[in-house]
Amino acid sequence: MNTAVKKCIALFLAIVATANLAACGSDPGSSVPDVESSHSVASSETPSSQAQSETETAPSLPDKPVDVEGMVHISTAVLPDKADNFVEETIREKIKVNLNLTTYGTMEDLQTNLNLRLMSGDAPDFFVVNGRTNLSTYVQEGFLLNLGDYEDRMPNVFAFMGNAKASGMIDGQQYAIAKRPYGFRNGLWIRKDWLDAHGLPIPTTLEDYINAIRIIAASDPDGNGHNDTIGLTGIGLDTMSQFYGAYGVGNHKALVLEPDGSISSPLYEPAFREALTLIKSLIEEGLIDKEFLASNNNILSDKFIQGSAVSFFSAWSALLKPAVFDPMLENNPGAEWIMLDGLQGPYDNYAGQYDDISNSGLYSFSSLLEGNQEKTEAVCRLFDYLAHGEGLDLAQFGIEDVHFTKDANGNYNTIEGTGSQTDFTFIYQLVGRDELPYCQVKFAYAYEEAAFAYNRKRVSTINSIVQNPEWYKAADANRYIEEEITKFIFGNRSLDEYDSFLEVLNSTYQYDKFVQDAQTQYKQLISD
Repeated sequence: MNTAVKKCIALFLAIVATANLAACGSDPGSSVPDVESSHSVASSETPSSQAQSETETAPSLPDKPVDVEGMVHISTAVLPDKADNFVEETIREKIKVNLNLTTYGTMEDLQTNLNLRLMSGDAPDFFVVNGRTNLSTYVQEGFLLNLGDYEDRMPNVFAFMGNAKASGMIDGQQYAIAKRPYGFRNGLWIRKDWLDAHGLPIPTTLEDYINAIRIIAASDPDGNGHNDTIGLTGIGLDTMSQFYGAYGVGNHKALVLEPDGSISSPLYEPAFREALTLIKSLIEEGLIDKEFLASNNNILSDKFIQGSAVSFFSAWSALLKPAVFDPMLENNPGAEWIMLDGLQGPYDNYAGQYDDISNSGLYSFSSLLEGNQEKTEAVCRLFDYLAHGEGLDLAQFGIEDVHFTKDANGNYNTIEGTGSQTDFTFIYQLVGRDELPYCQVKFAYAYEEAAFAYNRKRVSTINSIVQNPEWYKAADANRYIEEEITKFIFGNRSLDEYDSFLEVLNSTYQYDKFVQDAQTQYKQLISD
């Protein structure tokens, strides 16, 4: 067997082995699906878009458009026909790039086809990379262009990435454009109309919150004659994130960036054990939905629509989208939901945790571009165009004065009747988007909640930049952690055995060593 074939097989096996680990350390905030809206609602009361570095360059353009192929993942939209695709037409006209996108409905299909093309030497010019584990593998195999060498051609891209930039780096070099994350979205929601009916204030402390859901749940608030109203529900163990925040810690998955720059795991904090004790007592009391571990987006939406609980832990983008919120109002006339800020507890009032250096996608350039200056310049020109000014507006809102207008203060307003025409433009947000101005237009019905959620105090984590060492069995360790945490809070294992849990976690799964390795990786990253 020749060397090239061996190399291809080795790559394929490595990627298959690591595919399921790519998201093991992901932050819950980043797992929320991005929901596009066809609503067209003008809004001009929002602060203007955060200023970006808009280094205006005037490169000489070729006489004819240069063909560029990209491979992207699209699960919630369909590209229009070429003749109707005003985004690609504008790109072709403005920067002389003839963009052709190869699309896949699932990330698995994309990765399989991308791997085949990489190994056959026929890679697209740019493509989505499914997580940092695959990014590292592709770097080792020499499939990617070092984008740091092209920063002068993409100044707006590098400025726009902000903190997310780090998650596209391997060994101190920029091998991927890290799309901006969507921002902090998750939190506790509570029925304000039920609070008002009982003369209860909006909870600001953990004690007040627990007291409120206890009183309301016991009062048959929906008037059906049954004691069946749930106090709190959510999806999985992340439901407890704000309880942990009140105790000053992140959840069981968090790799926390401490103020002194060190990295820690809440699992080793005494406060985490205290939080588990509280959660266990609330489950025993019946205030927390005993089915939350088996829940999913559809189940949670159904419970929200039916008015089954006093409080939900979820993202604004999941509960407030019209397909969920409107039927909820039909079933529960007068219902008023509000998101809570962090609840003051024994040690702090974090509203949860968030990885501010995470990303909403990684795009890399093929190393086959080396030696083809015209095409390399075209790809760089494309990404830089979409990172600021007219190009960023195009990917976010469409064409100015056709699909939107912009006032003197920089506020965006959609033109009535054009909303559905721009449902697909998010596909071209190759470097991400300016989140709050985007929400102002695309999610105008939820903008106040989105802005509130975005700016709450949270525990800062770094999970997105940590690569699992070869010796660390992430799937096994994560499974063990979640199984034992579940036993503790449901009373199937005594919390007196928590130290024994940590001993096994360290000796069998080397979790303490993994946290130390995360510290080393973070220090290396910030020193480069």
